[in-house]
Amino acid sequence: MRKRAYVTGAERGLGLALTEELLTQGFVVFAGRYRNEQDDLAELGVRHSGSLHILELDVTNQDSVDAAARKIGETGEKIDLLINNAGLALDRSATMLDPFYWDDMHSVMEVNAFGPLRVTKSVIEYLRKSDHPVLVNISSIAGSTTSLTRTHQYAYTMSKSALNTQSKLIRNHFVGEGLTVLVIHPGAMPTLILGDPEVTRDAPVTTAESARGIVALARREWSADDPMFMDYLGNPIPW
Repeated sequence: MRKRAYVTGAERGLGLALTEELLTQGFVVFAGRYRNEQDDLAELGVRHSGSLHILELDVTNQDSVDAAARKIGETGEKIDLLINNAGLALDRSATMLDPFYWDDMHSVMEVNAFGPLRVTKSVIEYLRKSDHPVLVNISSIAGSTTSLTRTHQYAYTMSKSALNTQSKLIRNHFVGEGLTVLVIHPGAMPTLILGDPEVTRDAPVTTAESARGIVALARREWSADDPMFMDYLGNPIPW
């Protein structure tokens, strides 16, 4: 039976690249998209007819998350790989000496920390039915308190640290069942996560390169003693 994967934030950037990589490797992919004006997912569906299921998904909305899970369940109640990729970094707040924009900060936390938790909980029973279930949470080196040197981006860094913590809690709960949980920093890529594509235009890693690395890590055999937090090449990152 073909492997089944669920990717959030799949309409552009890394999410789109992950979706394409998984389809190329023969997965059936459920692609959660927040913005439906993009045609790239539809084009992938044409090239991979019958293998791509596009779901409307707002990870901050419980009804939307539950509806997406129900649609997955209608095609078979099993997921082998969940990649929580949807993310947000738009926060006008700066350092402790500058104004804080609390609405921005709440939005970032809702998407980056609570969003993955909602999605994972909505399909955890589908993951548990896989012979080799894998949960990948796309985090950031910004979530590493050991490596953190910046003095700004409070919401983003805090949200990624929270995501790392939730990942460890989930791993602790299900490690005896064989659920692999990986927390991956995808590298510095050209992205729209900061709103302006010019900001990251010269980033050294392409989304395709990052996606290939992440999928390769997700398909590797891992033991309970292996590190969880790493970059897209598998290099461990300190918590």
